[in-house]
Amino acid sequence: MNCQVLFDEAVRLHQQGELLKAENLYRRILEQDETFADAWNALGVLAQQMNMLDVSVDLIGKAIDLQSQVADYYFNIANSYHGLQQIELEEKALLATLELAPSRVDAHIHLGALYEKARNFSRAAQIYQEALLNDRNQWSIRLSLANCYLELADTKNAELEALAVLVTQPNHRYAQMLLSRALLGQKRYPAAISLLEKMVIVDPDFEVTQRLACARKENGDFALAAEQFEKLIKAVTPAKAGVHVDSCHTGFRRCDKTEDDSLYANLGACYFKLGKFVEATQAYEQAVNLKNNPDYYSMLGAIAQRETRWEDAKKYFLQALAIDPNHDLVLNNFANLCIQQRDFEQAFSLYDRAIAVNPACTDYHLNLGVAYYESNQFAKAIEQYRLVLANKKAGEGRSAHNNLAMVLLLTQSFEEGWQEHNYRPAKIEILSQHPHVSFAFSLPEDLTGKRILLWAEQGIGDELFFMRFAPLLQQRGASLICQATTKILPLVRRFSCFDEVIERSERVSADVEIFLGDLPMLLQCNSAQAMPPPLPITALTAEVTKMRERLAKAGSPPYIGLTWRGGTALKRQQYLVGGACAHREIDLSVFASGIQPLQGTLIALQRLPEEGEIAALEAMLGRPVLDCSDLNEDVEGMLALLHLLDHYIAVPNTHVYLRCSLGKNSQVMLNARAGWSWLAEVSTSFWYPHCDLHRATVHDDWTKAFAQCRSTIARLSS
Repeated sequence: MNCQVLFDEAVRLHQQGELLKAENLYRRILEQDETFADAWNALGVLAQQMNMLDVSVDLIGKAIDLQSQVADYYFNIANSYHGLQQIELEEKALLATLELAPSRVDAHIHLGALYEKARNFSRAAQIYQEALLNDRNQWSIRLSLANCYLELADTKNAELEALAVLVTQPNHRYAQMLLSRALLGQKRYPAAISLLEKMVIVDPDFEVTQRLACARKENGDFALAAEQFEKLIKAVTPAKAGVHVDSCHTGFRRCDKTEDDSLYANLGACYFKLGKFVEATQAYEQAVNLKNNPDYYSMLGAIAQRETRWEDAKKYFLQALAIDPNHDLVLNNFANLCIQQRDFEQAFSLYDRAIAVNPACTDYHLNLGVAYYESNQFAKAIEQYRLVLANKKAGEGRSAHNNLAMVLLLTQSFEEGWQEHNYRPAKIEILSQHPHVSFAFSLPEDLTGKRILLWAEQGIGDELFFMRFAPLLQQRGASLICQATTKILPLVRRFSCFDEVIERSERVSADVEIFLGDLPMLLQCNSAQAMPPPLPITALTAEVTKMRERLAKAGSPPYIGLTWRGGTALKRQQYLVGGACAHREIDLSVFASGIQPLQGTLIALQRLPEEGEIAALEAMLGRPVLDCSDLNEDVEGMLALLHLLDHYIAVPNTHVYLRCSLGKNSQVMLNARAGWSWLAEVSTSFWYPHCDLHRATVHDDWTKAFAQCRSTIARLSS
């Protein structure tokens, strides 16, 4: 019988599953004609089906030796190489297939999958793109291509490929998962959450729910995310016990999971953001029990740091570094802790190690600059900030600009300092909120008759501080409208330089609109001699009379006002996590020890004292302290009190500025993070002409500063 006829019959039997009969016919053909290449190839495929892969390679190889231009042979032998895990030979065979048959989609798919498995996603994506040129409707290719794009961080193209599948397969689960990953990669969290919520409704799958919880965490929905992570944790199988949980008790279609450290870590991150530090610690401890991960120890250190458990924080950072001595983020976080502990030499060493591991991370240079700044090494701080700005990427560098402004203004390099002051966060925020407002970045030469609206942009203390420059505009013929915080509106309306004073939220028509904080730059006040004094104010007579009666009931003069903490809780929290904002606080026991010898009636002006804090101060001092913290919401009452005080001992705060405006003296206690307007290493500041400055050492030793403070009060009293 003709070999071709026999071969056609053998193929028919092969396709029907009659493998033994097919094999016999293939061999009969080869007995008649051993050069019949198709028979060798078919025998090889048959051997492949019987998992005789080595035999398959030999048989198909003979077919290739006989006819080297048949694409099917190379494709079939590639499948055998795949089973034998001979990757290089598989790749070579697939490339040969495509050289002979460039439009063969299945070869593209196999070769793309091979590159994907080898994590050569760029090459895999190229192969899948070629496949789509030949078959644009095969959704499996698009899914594989989308996955490659995700691995290459090309989330936009991944999104397009996933959407192309969902057009024809709207409920395709894997396409939806890929789309959710693409949306999350673009930080389009609401869109990702909406998609994942719909997927969970259709099928409460464990992995989809986990991804939804992660999306909610990234979107800042920490309470809801924590609730979901708790649910996921309850659903998993306890790893050590090996006990399976019945799916009907979990709410998930599949819950054959074991305990996962990442679930606890994500839960801990949510609790950390919610300020639930005890729960966060417990979650990260569970994560550590499952996996000895340095990142988890680092987070435990960060939590302990936030709770001021310094020794615990140090222990956790050391545990993290014992696992990975070159973990640059841990080195950085440990260095931040050392700054708080005023151990600058250790901090410098740790930052240097972090930078050596990851020199491209500008945050480490930024933090090193903060360390130099707080240790009074200003030239080195400037060097680090300039290095950050020289290497910044688009959209980066604002913190470096802001920090550079602080040290330049502190050291009286005003011209450049005011330029860098342009990057202050409050100004940037207002510019983003009011993109259609044409703020002036230079002044018209002639201001005669010009209506100028001055935008308030920072805290009350900053508003009052920068208002001192307003009379310079008035002297040039301008008419001034000034925004002010509601609390100080009555006070600001008494300043003669303003024609109108409005709420911060208000806006009126004006010829020129300027930020209050930009005035020294626009007016080119670039020397100490050019800086105007604070605007003078007076307390209302009726308020002074009322306050005098309150003080008389508390005790005899001298009346000594006290403030040991300045700033807001948010700013103090920012400092605790390594921020570069001013930090103004003295430990209450240190403060009490410093003022203990002073005679007179003590009055607490502290804004928002913590519960029991004033009682604790009284116990430390062994005498009563009049609590006038309520006056922080009554500016006229506070102004009257500040007018009547004989002395005021305080960290920098708005009341110090008000005392200056009243022409009254203050004893200002400064640490190395007090802020630029207090200048560097001087006992007086032209910004605050009625203040005596007493500075702690860079290691926060207040002994000498309080001795100077008491001596100054004694001198003033005599």
